[in-house]
Amino acid sequence: MVCFPTLLAYMSCCAPEDVVPREDAALVCPEEYMVFRTEECCGKANERADFVLQLMIDTGATRLTDDEDRKMAVAALERLLVDFDASHLQAWEMMVIAHARDACMRTDALKDEWLQTLSNSKRGLRANDVSDTDVVQTIVRRAMDVSRQLAKAALRLEAFGGHLLSRHAVNTFRAYPDVDPEEIRPSFQEALPTYLAVMRNRDELAFDLVPKMQAFVAPPHTVTITTSPINLLVLNLGNSAKLGFATLWSLLKHRTTALHFFVLGDPSGLEDWRQALDELDVARAHPVELRGVTFDYVDFTAHPSFKSFIEDYPSGCDVDEIGKALLARLICHEFLPVEVSRVIAMDLGDILVLDDVADLWAEFETFEEQHLIAAAHVTALNHINGGLVLYELSKMRSSNWTAWMLQVARNALETSGDCIHDQALINALGFNRAAATPNPIKILPCRWMLVPTTDFQMHWNSPELMLREVQDRHRYPGLVTSNHFEVYCPDALDLLSGWSFVLQSDGNQGGPPHGRIGKARIRQMAIVQARQSYSYCSKDGVPYKVAPVETDLSRCCRCGEKVSLVHIPGDMKRWPFVGVLLGSYSPMQNWPQGDEFQASLTNRLWQKEARHRYQRDQVIANSAMIAKTFGFQVCWDRAGLKCCSVKTQKEDNLHDLTTYRTVQMMPLSPPFALTVETSAIMDAQLLIGIGPYGGSLEVITGLDRGKWSALRWVDSGGQDAVPLVAYDGSPQKDNPMLGVYPSNFTLTIDEEGMIEVRHGISEWGLYLPSGYYETLSKGPVNLHVGMPPDSSRDTWRICREALGTKKKR
Repeated sequence: MVCFPTLLAYMSCCAPEDVVPREDAALVCPEEYMVFRTEECCGKANERADFVLQLMIDTGATRLTDDEDRKMAVAALERLLVDFDASHLQAWEMMVIAHARDACMRTDALKDEWLQTLSNSKRGLRANDVSDTDVVQTIVRRAMDVSRQLAKAALRLEAFGGHLLSRHAVNTFRAYPDVDPEEIRPSFQEALPTYLAVMRNRDELAFDLVPKMQAFVAPPHTVTITTSPINLLVLNLGNSAKLGFATLWSLLKHRTTALHFFVLGDPSGLEDWRQALDELDVARAHPVELRGVTFDYVDFTAHPSFKSFIEDYPSGCDVDEIGKALLARLICHEFLPVEVSRVIAMDLGDILVLDDVADLWAEFETFEEQHLIAAAHVTALNHINGGLVLYELSKMRSSNWTAWMLQVARNALETSGDCIHDQALINALGFNRAAATPNPIKILPCRWMLVPTTDFQMHWNSPELMLREVQDRHRYPGLVTSNHFEVYCPDALDLLSGWSFVLQSDGNQGGPPHGRIGKARIRQMAIVQARQSYSYCSKDGVPYKVAPVETDLSRCCRCGEKVSLVHIPGDMKRWPFVGVLLGSYSPMQNWPQGDEFQASLTNRLWQKEARHRYQRDQVIANSAMIAKTFGFQVCWDRAGLKCCSVKTQKEDNLHDLTTYRTVQMMPLSPPFALTVETSAIMDAQLLIGIGPYGGSLEVITGLDRGKWSALRWVDSGGQDAVPLVAYDGSPQKDNPMLGVYPSNFTLTIDEEGMIEVRHGISEWGLYLPSGYYETLSKGPVNLHVGMPPDSSRDTWRICREALGTKKKR
């Protein structure tokens, strides 16, 4: 490092060019040092990360005591991962531990400062004393920042565990949901005590210390009793009222106006609600919170309109008792008094309201003529959520809403089969209407529905894929305190942590190297996305997340934005932290706490199995995107299939030769079946066998500008090719959207050597000559995708299924 005066200068100038291109390095490397960006000064590219890491080890980066020294050490380790090697396991471990210990030491300093403040104020802190309030507000701001640091430290430690899990899955040829987290315990053992310390500090700040500080400086809670209360609709069945009061109490703590609740339920649910209120009254608990609050009770089960609705509801919809209650809520205009023109319907027991509900009521004033309801589009779950809905009852009555919903249910049954509750119909209404039909659903601003989940780490939403100690303490990274949540947007390192495990091996035997393109592009992707100020954007007609440039920013979440409502749907309530959070809002200590919140009405509406299916779909979709955009190859398992997404790329110095990329699948001898899709518009080449120089079956589709296909046996790099069969037709010829959507075909090799190729309505093939089939049977049989000299970059997706029985012909 004699060419550079400091480590910072070295790291600015010596990042490997396959990660940081020269033009990017010129932006951070001082001009006078660019001449030293050589192997002589920087060392070999593949040794630079180890060199920097050794310097960090020598300086004791995880044991520094000075605040600024720790801050610089963490920044250097972060830069090492972003600019040098995002797959460096030891660097990841050192960075997350150093970051976590820094956060813990800042927490200790904060607690010491708070105790010193209390000690210095011998007369006691007084809320009406301006100087005392200023002191506490300053400490609160610092405490909030420390809480965010602890949340980031916890996220990174968990991401390191996820990195270990994903890496282990890749190395053992498994999908990550199939790996037992206990398999990575030895690798995570050193980081685990640090993680536990972070979570102890985080919970102390988030659930105890900071709320106490905030309560000291908060203005007195006042309620204005008006003649026009806000109308709310809640649902209670059976004996779940006390669970629902956590939601009710969070709402009451922040409201400034009178409230009128319509409690919708069956007879037992309505009686249970009355008993819960009586218990509060007998205990004389919280009379202030209930001032200006009134209740009406509606037994939907006895209402003629509901009975008629259920009789007319499609018989093919498998609606249980909870589903019926949710459908009753959807047609609440049938049950509520005609003078009630608006109402806010809200789930109980899995929602916390963290701002004044009067602000939510004001959203009615933003309705346009076509809007009948308003709800939140939760892109993290790819749906419009039914847990919070604003109903414009007067419009619903005049538009024959009930008959409309019956028709929507019939259509949903025919198209998707999902018509079991209100949310299914709301989504069908929002996404499946005719293009020219105005959307009757207004989408609420992001702050009115945060589902505490992330979508940038594949395993984050499945605590069951974590070590038990981590699962018990898993928290949303935007949880700052129990009453302050923020929209969390990932930084570059968060994004890299989700995909860095795929960089450990490029899997490119027999083809051109793509690490230069892949590492640089995935780094650039992470940096560009991390700079965005908005995320979780939606637009009409699209259930999933879109980019901010594709929609109006009012349909996006602003990064760091304080949210007004947190919703924990379905069996997400089984996550241990949820009981702690919801229990902190129970009005009485002997009411539900902890795991008891798992019994709420909606706990079965989004289950682990469905979440795993969603995760696998996301992994597959993201794998194809990564392969297509960044030149990687990513593989996964699904329903007994081994699948890979691969991108081929022509090497400039091989002008006249077909190049091949080996697909990263374990070798498998016949019989097996392949399902193939390719973006190649002509001359798509697939090799099945040892490789281009060892004897393989070659499948070529789209010959002669896409017109025909052929099978041949190749050896000696294609110089020795024996034609086997040709067919007048191809998947490309069958593809009406060629160039827009990929072409598809299947190929089966059975245990007798029969080859069948199918695409569209075509089926062709032959019996492979015995000598060639014997070669394949002895293996190893790999798959290789080719790129002819005159083709461009193409993307392939290949799935392979082993066939255990003789195929019938």
